[in-house]
Amino acid sequence: MKIAFLITQLTNIGGAQIHVRDLSTALQAAGHDVSVLAGTDGAFAEGLAQRGIPFRVVRHLAHAVNPLGDVRGVFAVRDVLREIRPDILSTHSTKAGMVGRIAGRMLGIPTVFTAHGWGFTEGRPPLQAAAFWAIRWGTRRAHRPGGRASMRR
Repeated sequence: MKIAFLITQLTNIGGAQIHVRDLSTALQAAGHDVSVLAGTDGAFAEGLAQRGIPFRVVRHLAHAVNPLGDVRGVFAVRDVLREIRPDILSTHSTKAGMVGRIAGRMLGIPTVFTAHGWGFTEGRPPLQAAAFWAIRWGTRRAHRPGGRASMRR
C-alpha cells in the first residue's frame, strides 16, 4: 500500500514527529511504500532520510494560521498528492489534518486524522478559534461514511 503522512513541521522533535517517524518506519519495514510530507524540514527530517523514509517539503504548509496561506497550502498538498498518488493519507497535527482532509477529498484519497493536541482551542484569539472550528466542521463533512473517500472502498 502507498501511504503518505502529512505533518506541518519536522523542525521540532515532539510526540507527533516521533509518532510519524516510528509509524512510517514500521510500515516501510512491513513492505509498504511510505513518504512524509511536511511544511518544513530540519534535523528531524534528516533522521527520516537516515532511515530511508522519503520526505518532501510542501510549500505554503505552515503551522501558523494564515487564511490565504492555508488555501495555498491546500492546493500545494493536493499537487504533491496528485504526483505521488497514495492509497491513503495519514494527517498529523490540527493544521495538517484540516489541509490534508480538504486536499484528500479533492482527489478522492481516503484520509485519516490523528490528533496529537487540540491546537484550535486554548490560547487562540477568538477569530482564529472561530476559523478553526468552521474549517473543522467543514472537513468533518469531507469524509462522511459511505462518501467518495470513505474507507469502505
